[in-house]
Amino acid sequence: MKALLAYFKIHPPSSHELDRVITSTTRQPRPEEKPGIDYIFYKELDFRIKLATGQFIEHVIYDENYYGVEKASLEKVFEEKKVPLLNINLDGASAVRAHYPEARIIFLVPRSIDELRKRLIERGDSPKQVKNRLDQAERELANWTACCHVGVVNIEGKQHDTIKLVAESIRGYLGDDHH
Repeated sequence: MKALLAYFKIHPPSSHELDRVITSTTRQPRPEEKPGIDYIFYKELDFRIKLATGQFIEHVIYDENYYGVEKASLEKVFEEKKVPLLNINLDGASAVRAHYPEARIIFLVPRSIDELRKRLIERGDSPKQVKNRLDQAERELANWTACCHVGVVNIEGKQHDTIKLVAESIRGYLGDDHH
């Protein structure tokens, strides 16, 4: 997401401004993550209270942690007259489309499960986290076409090429011919 937003700073769409909707979570921040920038971090009780009071558009429990998109975070982007970008899993994408049928979903497809496994291990995920993430990836790979409009293969070591393909898809959705 950071790389995509950086790309659009250099190559902005001609008619739309984009902004990331920050996901909320109960997991602990990784060393490089900044609260309010990478994620909104909550204690589990606070997250569950927000959930019980209908403050989330979508949420999942993954690896014993809650993740979700708060309505207020999305509405803030709309109020600023920007196009929201969300980084969510397939279940989240289905929930967002139920609320916003006009939403366009781009699915990042790993080139291989082995490549994904390697990336997860390198970023420091535990063996249990790696197994859970790979199980989720296999479920999503089997079902992504039912929810998503486009799939873009995310090739390890070729982030710029992936970002460019995602940006082209977004420009197509926005009706933006400027490259």
